[in-house]
Amino acid sequence: SRSKIDSKLYNDFISTGLVHLVCLSGLNVGIFAWVALWISKKAGLLHTGRSIACIIATIVFLLAVPAQSPVLRAGIMFIIFCGAKLVSRQSLALNSLAISAIILLLIKPTDFLTVSFQLSFGALSGIILFNESIVTFFRPLMRFGFLKGFFGLLAAGLAAYAGVAGIVAFHFYKIQILSAIWTVPASIPATVLIVLGTFKILITTLSPSVGIIIGYILDLAADVLAFMVTIFGKVSFSNISIGKVSIWVIIAFYLTLFLWKFLPFKTFKKQLIYPGIIIIIFLAAIFINRFQKINNLQLEVLAVGHGQCCVMTLGNNASIIVDAGSITQGNIGERIVNPFLDYAAVNKIDAVFISHDDIDHFNGLPEIYDKRNFKNIYTTQQLIESYSGTAAELKRLYSPKAAPEKFSQGNLNIMKLWPVGTDVEISDNESSLVLLAEYKNRKILFCSDITKQAQENLMNLYPNLDIDILITPHHGSARTTDDNFITFFKPEYLITSAGDADFGRTSEAIKKFEKSFYTFRDGAVEVRIDGRGRMKATIQNTELSRQ
Repeated sequence: SRSKIDSKLYNDFISTGLVHLVCLSGLNVGIFAWVALWISKKAGLLHTGRSIACIIATIVFLLAVPAQSPVLRAGIMFIIFCGAKLVSRQSLALNSLAISAIILLLIKPTDFLTVSFQLSFGALSGIILFNESIVTFFRPLMRFGFLKGFFGLLAAGLAAYAGVAGIVAFHFYKIQILSAIWTVPASIPATVLIVLGTFKILITTLSPSVGIIIGYILDLAADVLAFMVTIFGKVSFSNISIGKVSIWVIIAFYLTLFLWKFLPFKTFKKQLIYPGIIIIIFLAAIFINRFQKINNLQLEVLAVGHGQCCVMTLGNNASIIVDAGSITQGNIGERIVNPFLDYAAVNKIDAVFISHDDIDHFNGLPEIYDKRNFKNIYTTQQLIESYSGTAAELKRLYSPKAAPEKFSQGNLNIMKLWPVGTDVEISDNESSLVLLAEYKNRKILFCSDITKQAQENLMNLYPNLDIDILITPHHGSARTTDDNFITFFKPEYLITSAGDADFGRTSEAIKKFEKSFYTFRDGAVEVRIDGRGRMKATIQNTELSRQ
């Protein structure tokens, strides 16, 4: 169960491409059916008997486990697939896959758009189309018995990954080049877990003592699998973040696979042309993403409800987070921030600024911290010296340092404008960090939850400050926002991070501002500043630009 796997181990399962081993999925059905096939083969059954055994095993598995969509979908596919095998026609394998897809889509047409549907059919298509060719390639290495099993599993893993690589890259922005290799050793304890786990469900009611013995074996298998995945997870290059991939790149990838299968070259050297094209396609996708970011600053104010999370990324892969929390949306670190960081191909965080001691500004950090390294974590001296429970937990988890007066990363300079001094008697909101980020003469002011008094102090301290973007204070609340502050620094854009319920309490000055964005209405707001200082703000349905 995922609920019994800590976040670090679960992230290792994801990064190694082995998460399907711990989720109830079509692979579980396939492994159970494969064991039935292996047993029936050892028992001397012919093709008809083996196919019947696989069908029975699949039905037993479906009856034993919860009726979840991926499992039912895979069950239907395997039953039809085994039915095709009854007449020993390889060509019927693809036909049976197509028939099962048609049946499932007639039941629920929108399944075609789901990732699980695409992965299920992609993996099976890959195995049907490429497994035999890969086995043929490995055959000279399969002379010894123990190597035959190893390369057989490796061939199946490579074939399945060939079918899903484009889907994984498009939806999850990753290339997991070693997942097929990791699958070989990991499949041994995983098979024990799936097969004995199913038998335990069936047997425990009849013989509890046998169920207890099986439980000990399952615990050992789970520990072995966890140990393997932890070791595999330390190999950094097994999981390459590539960021957003164009649909045309994915089409080119699958077109190349199609040509490789159905229009192969005759000589071995020429056969290497197709894999070479595939490598070039993905390298091009990586470098295009990197090239587009060169000399650019991207600010993303994510839609997290009542809370705030701002991410700044630079072309040199430097990344900075200002706050990451919400009180109206759960688990934003895993559900919102990490997916965006994957989308943007961000692997490390150079600095995190925690503005103050309110959970709607930092409770998403644990999930981000589990997946990515934080070089520096900064906050206010007031929070560091605070004795509150949340402050104590922050200090225990992250050991934050007091924010410096100036922080630089490449051409991006961040200055701390507030608080001035270290008076711990002022309120958390009043002592919130106010940061001024400057890039190519463009200025972004992050106001966090500062009070009217702090806003007045800032206007007095910086009367000549001219900015381009204002992240409005305290989610735009009229009660705590000085209307003069909204226009005092002459911003071009206002961005308010707030939930639906906050709009009724929003300052009139913010509502009347011409270029005012709200995350609850507009979704995530993205601002790009290029190397010449040109700025463009983009939301879901609107695009405004200033040259």
